[in-house]
Amino acid sequence: MPGFWFQPLLQTYFQPPSQDNVIGFTIVFGGIVLLIIGANLYNRSKPGTTSKRKGGSQTRYNRFIFDRMATDLGLNRQQRLFLKQMVKISKIRHPLLIFSNPRALDNMLKNAISKLEQNTKISDDTMVAKTNQIYEIKELIDSNTKQKVGLRSTLLIRPEQPLILTTHINERYPSKVLVNSSKAITVVFPAYRRGKETMWRKGNRLKVFFWRENDSGYSFFSRIIGSDSYNNQPCLYLQHSRNLKREQARKNVRKPLKKSAFLFPTDVINLGDKRRPKRKLVVHDQARHLGMIMDISVGGCRIGCSKAYAKGKYVKIEFDIKLGTSITAIGKVANVKRQMGAGATTIMNIKFVKISNKNRNHIYSYIYHYI
Repeated sequence: MPGFWFQPLLQTYFQPPSQDNVIGFTIVFGGIVLLIIGANLYNRSKPGTTSKRKGGSQTRYNRFIFDRMATDLGLNRQQRLFLKQMVKISKIRHPLLIFSNPRALDNMLKNAISKLEQNTKISDDTMVAKTNQIYEIKELIDSNTKQKVGLRSTLLIRPEQPLILTTHINERYPSKVLVNSSKAITVVFPAYRRGKETMWRKGNRLKVFFWRENDSGYSFFSRIIGSDSYNNQPCLYLQHSRNLKREQARKNVRKPLKKSAFLFPTDVINLGDKRRPKRKLVVHDQARHLGMIMDISVGGCRIGCSKAYAKGKYVKIEFDIKLGTSITAIGKVANVKRQMGAGATTIMNIKFVKISNKNRNHIYSYIYHYI
């Protein structure tokens, strides 16, 4: 019979599959499918990544890098966890962007504060504490980011920058920058007492110090290279310096604030005995003095006042940072300076030693334009 020779091949390779073969194939195929599904689930739940959610609200990001960036900016473990919680609640599409984009960070934090204020299930104390924690995270990210920038040259000092000029006999005089060109720094001729004219001669050496807002202090040595007038205002020409020194950065961000304030003197009374000493602060509410807050941070303020309080003295301060928001704090006088010239007054730097979280939040909201 023709073709009889390949019948065994047909019977071997093309015979109907047995029931055992079908079951085995089904088990193998099912195992492969389960492996694929398991791999997808593992990748979605893998630490260090976040899968994209419905509606494209959040893209995948590396949590290890997120933690590393947050740590480099000074955030502790609790703050990092809180920050990631805010990222999740606000459905941030690109979480790593908040470390380099101030607007993205502000939008997220404002949204978090708004949700806290609308949450009726938490107490007022909890809401204030969490809001304070949000502001502290904002300040850490802001201040540590700006510390890495800094000012590199005296050529970059901007007009209107307040200065302190220190003479060779360590007398300090306030001034400010009028014009900054490649040839010289033109500054306001300081007000001085009679008999001090020789300090401002050409060639005299000065030490110049200034605070850069939301940054830190800077100092450099210079020489007077001339004097004249600018827009009918007496001025000095100062030499540029190649050695601009950056001082210690401020821990708290400061912002100008032209607000009246009441200052109340205090006395510290020692109570108890030597074994158990106890001190009590007594405020003299009837002996208040009017002052003007020049700038402020959550750590303290700078006040101009006709009354000079001694360094180390405790004072009570009351002021309104906005209409209807009264702030009270106990502060300690860090240093006192006498401003020279007509209408001389005392400039005091005061460090807050007792202030409520609620009042800290009011100051934070003013500094960061959240009100």
